[in-house]
Amino acid sequence: MDGPAPDRMHGFRWPRSCVRLRRNVNVGLFSKLFASDSPKPQPVAAAVNGAKNGKVLHLRSAMVQAFNDQISKLASMPPVSSFVDQHLRDEELKQRVLAEAEQRMQQTLVDGLPLRVSYREHETLLVHVDVLPVNSKQASEWFTREHGSYLAFQSKIVDDPAFRSDGYKVFLHVVFGVEKRQANGLFFAWSSIGLMPVWEPNLTEWVCPRVCCNEDDRAILGF
Repeated sequence: MDGPAPDRMHGFRWPRSCVRLRRNVNVGLFSKLFASDSPKPQPVAAAVNGAKNGKVLHLRSAMVQAFNDQISKLASMPPVSSFVDQHLRDEELKQRVLAEAEQRMQQTLVDGLPLRVSYREHETLLVHVDVLPVNSKQASEWFTREHGSYLAFQSKIVDDPAFRSDGYKVFLHVVFGVEKRQANGLFFAWSSIGLMPVWEPNLTEWVCPRVCCNEDDRAILGF
């Protein structure tokens, strides 16, 4: 198996070594990879404060702010700043991520269920957007319940042979969640961005968002 074991993955504490994998990803793989291994999730009541059909205030602006905060954080880190400038600051990419996420967040706020979508961007990016009905404090628990852990989630992607079959160089994982929704409809979002490079010259480090990692993941990553 060519992919790294979980104890070689890297997060925001930048390691001395680089992680490089063979190129290519198969889009058809992702319906399998992102299907939950657990039973169909039940609605999360905490995600919907107030009437299900009630008005949601500032949904788009809250998601834009959460996403931009993550981009700014990544841009301040030298190992990924060039990649951020080239791809994540691209307005067309940002608007599609936000449009896909907003559409699914509106549904998640109604039924309390997670939603996801995967698609190609910039020829070599495989973008996967997760919309979760949980707040940031519950994110690591969600990934642990659904995938074993966030690092296990990453491993499942890069260790599958089909990951190398269709010309992708970077897996871009964007998460949006419901931080808070007040009774008056005011909405607060949280977001995270994970990056998994495959032979990308402007990105030689894996980025693991701390908020999605459980205690075992954080120990491995040195958080």
